[in-house]
Amino acid sequence: KSTAVEKILIEDGKASGVVLKGGDVIKANHAVVSNAPVWALPKMLPEKYATKFLGLFEMEQDTAGLKKKLGDTPQTDSFMHLHLGIDGTGLDLKEIHYTIINSWECGIDA
Repeated sequence: KSTAVEKILIEDGKASGVVLKGGDVIKANHAVVSNAPVWALPKMLPEKYATKFLGLFEMEQDTAGLKKKLGDTPQTDSFMHLHLGIDGTGLDLKEIHYTIINSWECGIDA
């Protein structure tokens, strides 16, 4: 059974769960994973959220810039991404396209 997500919850600057249409809340144990198109995300993100700067004091962040960037993403006729995380130990990965992310803090550019 599939249920639409109404809102992504943000705590300490990170996605922490979702609010489903109908109001049920699901808190994430490890991560929030989405297959929603980028054009649907602006409606799910809060206008503002709080982060702790250096763990000392809270700073309010605005999502307006991110929402505009997501909404301005050009749509294509057909495109699919499949993101998988596996333990690649012992695999010969020379002949396929892949990306290794050793640190999420450094980010990734497609």
